[in-house]
Amino acid sequence: MSSMLNPFWPIQSHNLIARCTNETLLVQDSLALFDNYCSREEESKFLARLPHSDKARTYAFVQSWAVAESWQENQRLALIIEHALTQQPIGLLVLFDKSLLDQPSKVECHFGISQDFSNQGLVSELLIALIKKLVQATGYQSLVSYCDRQHLVSQKVLLNCGFKQTELLPAHYFNPNQQAYIDCYGYCCHLK
Repeated sequence: MSSMLNPFWPIQSHNLIARCTNETLLVQDSLALFDNYCSREEESKFLARLPHSDKARTYAFVQSWAVAESWQENQRLALIIEHALTQQPIGLLVLFDKSLLDQPSKVECHFGISQDFSNQGLVSELLIALIKKLVQATGYQSLVSYCDRQHLVSQKVLLNCGFKQTELLPAHYFNPNQQAYIDCYGYCCHLK
């Protein structure tokens, strides 16, 4: 499905831009993401990864996941969330093309930003911009996500952006930060 659609990025809201990296920005983006997001324990608390222990790990992730080719080749993309005013990378918007031949096409999203910018409505603003972009892209019928049952902030963001809680997902993913399988809530936002 993804090969039939025009790219729907970059995604811009009033305060944030979610974009791919490129050869020119790769080093700068990965260093800023390491400092502002990927290496921090609090930002990694609910993720299926540990905080990055070195800059090379963040660089390798950005080089593999945050380039436009990753969407076509791997049906995944990590857009760099950049603060529009400072042009500083502060987080990630990770997208997966979950379209199957026998199911309506959908995109799965996950998000996170630096604690320095949390509780300001910035992620909600960006998700609403993503939803508007996906409505314009032909083919996609829904945007889905899931989050830890204990992650009340993410639940609030999803509900505020028009997602509906759809299901309980027992032991849905392994969180190495908690050394446990995590129960999650599934969410869906219908686009059509």
